[in-house]
Amino acid sequence: MAQRRLSLAGAGVLAGAAALGGCSTPSADEGFESAAPGARLYAINEAARKKDAGKIPELIRSLDSDDPVVRWTAIHALKDMTGEDYGYDFAAPWAERQRAIERWRAAYPRGGIGQSGRGSGPVGVGAGVVDTMDAKEPRRA
Repeated sequence: MAQRRLSLAGAGVLAGAAALGGCSTPSADEGFESAAPGARLYAINEAARKKDAGKIPELIRSLDSDDPVVRWTAIHALKDMTGEDYGYDFAAPWAERQRAIERWRAAYPRGGIGQSGRGSGPVGVGAGVVDTMDAKEPRRA
C-alpha cells in the first residue's frame, strides 16, 4: 500500500512556501478563517508557539481543511500542545480523517486537552510533550 506522507522537512518547506507566497507577513487578525492558506498556517503556528489552549477548537476545525499542509500543521500543533493525535493522519482518506476528528471533538469537552503540553515552540520544532488524555484508541481489525 503506497503511503502519502510528507517528510517533516518537506512539509516544513511547503508550509514556509505557502506562508510566504503572498510576499507579506500574514496578520494574526486574519487567522483561522482566512481564505489564504498562509494566514491559516500563521494562526496555527502562533497558537502552537503560545501554547494557546483557547485555540484548540480552531485547531481541531483545521484538521478538516482541504489543504494537506494546513491539516499537517494543525495535527502537529495539537500533538505538541496535548501529546495526543487520536489516530489522525493528515494524508488518510476523508472518511478515516473524519473518524479521528470526531474523536478529537468528543475528547475536547471532557477537558484536559491542552492543559499540560510542554512542546518547545512552533510546529515541528518542539519535543517533550505530555500525554494529558486517558482515551484509548479503538481496536482496528
